[in-house]
Amino acid sequence: MNKTLFVIVLVSVFSVHAEVLDVNLVSSVGMTFGGDTLASRTDGPEIEAGGMMYFAMGGVFKLSEDIQLQTNFGYHYDSIEASNGSAKFSRTFVELIPYYLLTPKTRFGVGVVNAFSPELEVTGDTFGYGNSLGIIGEVNWRFSRKAWWGFRYVNIEYTVNNYNGISITNDVAVANGLVSDGSYFGLMLYGGF
Repeated sequence: MNKTLFVIVLVSVFSVHAEVLDVNLVSSVGMTFGGDTLASRTDGPEIEAGGMMYFAMGGVFKLSEDIQLQTNFGYHYDSIEASNGSAKFSRTFVELIPYYLLTPKTRFGVGVVNAFSPELEVTGDTFGYGNSLGIIGEVNWRFSRKAWWGFRYVNIEYTVNNYNGISITNDVAVANGLVSDGSYFGLMLYGGF
């Protein structure tokens, strides 16, 4: 209840001051591909550490005529189902991406992402990963006043830090190959309001 009230107050304050600060709220969706295979079915489908569905909300701050700063808070996941079980890799994240407008309809950004508590669930077993910091490179094209589409590349890796709640040290994880490349390419869509 307190968290919901906090979010409502935060969004209200942000919305009231958005016009004064030259800020637009933005929602984002993307499809991402890449990274190490974490789980697979015998008939082909697999979970990739960089896949698949990306959803976020945030804000775009206009700092000057040519520079924008975008923040995104979201959820990224990939999952598969099979007759004998299921698997899902998920993480929440925060991103900070400064963009330079090359033209009024083209922008380029390089930023950072912090993925929080990534988790792989495979039919009864859970692999927890430590928080991970990555680098984002992105190019977008404007197709309406407040909407952009584009491509991105993210370089990030995830290290297992627990298995079914039992802690694993970083040295043990690295020595046993429990580090996964989560880098990905993505097709993104951003809509402002």
